[in-house]
Amino acid sequence: MQATLTMDRIPSDSLSSEAFFEDIVGGRSSFLSAVLDTSPAIIIVLDPEGRLEYFNRACERITGYHRDEVLGKRFADLFLIAEELESVTEVLECLLHEREEIYHENYWLTKSGQRRLIGWSNRAIRSSDGKTERILSIGNDVTELREAEALARHTQERYRLFSQSVDVAFWEWNRDEQRFEYFTDAFDGLFGTDSTKILRDPFQFLEIIHPEDRVRAWDFWQSIHEEFSTVEHRVIWPDGSVHWIRSKGSPRGSTAIYGTSEEVTDIVEARYRLERNEQLLAEAQESASLGSWEIEVRSGLITWTAQTFVLFDRDPSQGAPTIQEYFDDIGEGERKNVMQLYYR
Repeated sequence: MQATLTMDRIPSDSLSSEAFFEDIVGGRSSFLSAVLDTSPAIIIVLDPEGRLEYFNRACERITGYHRDEVLGKRFADLFLIAEELESVTEVLECLLHEREEIYHENYWLTKSGQRRLIGWSNRAIRSSDGKTERILSIGNDVTELREAEALARHTQERYRLFSQSVDVAFWEWNRDEQRFEYFTDAFDGLFGTDSTKILRDPFQFLEIIHPEDRVRAWDFWQSIHEEFSTVEHRVIWPDGSVHWIRSKGSPRGSTAIYGTSEEVTDIVEARYRLERNEQLLAEAQESASLGSWEIEVRSGLITWTAQTFVLFDRDPSQGAPTIQEYFDDIGEGERKNVMQLYYR
């Protein structure tokens, strides 16, 4: 593993040694030249006028220039983009007259015209009388790093805007520590609580869940092992109203669970009304000795109510008959009329 050369790895007494820089610039030390040339860091030495006195092989790889093409020339004329010329000049002026060290990032233009973002650790090398004689700059190409960071920020912002535009809470649950790591702003509105309190004490979350649903809900948070496990439970808001919540979660790694929660009160209530209406219909058909059935024309799938099985004296465990079985059960005199009605 190759170590990265940084400013703090160079002894401070060496940085104030004229012989040290004469060895670098003049190439008098083959060992020192080998160390600097094999470093993955970009290393340059400038004179007070900004002319290049040293340019290591990492610089050559990054820029596409050979050192013989650049030594003695002003680095600003070779590498700086126009829009950053003023800011980089200010950094150099500050190093020449005020500060000893400055970190700065700016683009360098390569020989092919490509832009590379370099993070520079700059240090002014001063003589015994305080005059700046050279500037040592050690840089690292941070182009991909900054692009990745920018992409991460963009993705995070898109996620934030998306999560705010839907009535769905996104969350992360730590199964081992039994607590939430994170949830979006919609959490408060869905669960009718202050989420900051739940972050401090996750067991307060159980208090807002309906007593009859707490065991089922807690089992969900503790035992998700498959993708998209789902639970529906009720929560009680501070005003006493009851709301149905559907939560979906999936494991990530050994401890983390990522998921969403949304209110489904209207859906659950509609489902209960449908079930109740079906129950009332079955009771009414039984009282009136009426049955009803439904045929899906394309597939031929037949659905019978419970009373229809009674009227046709068919065991419900056999299921509804196929359309052909249904025709066969009809008396021969009526079969033709029923078939014509069906195929009309």
